[in-house]
Amino acid sequence: MAPRKIGRTRYRSRPPGQEDWGWYLGLSHAGGRYLLGVSGTAHESSAHENDGEWRIIIDKSRSLGQRLRGSGKITPDDPVVALLEEILGGQDDFLALGRAPSR
Repeated sequence: MAPRKIGRTRYRSRPPGQEDWGWYLGLSHAGGRYLLGVSGTAHESSAHENDGEWRIIIDKSRSLGQRLRGSGKITPDDPVVALLEEILGGQDDFLALGRAPSR
């Protein structure tokens, strides 16, 4: 779903990969590089097979210098965050979409 929709935007994406915790996708935009990680927990008592809680983690790549200075962090108004909220907000089977800041 989302990888195909991202591929049709001005963002450049690499093919998704799979890990034991979920799947990941590399994404580039305006000189920034991101790694999206997605994992989920099913609600086994649900009548719908896809019901559960999904978590999407967005990691923005930063240089060592940026990390040491504390700069280049992802911000709440980052265009990648807005893109994902737009894609996911348009899904009929998403009942709630929330955002939690990193620690």
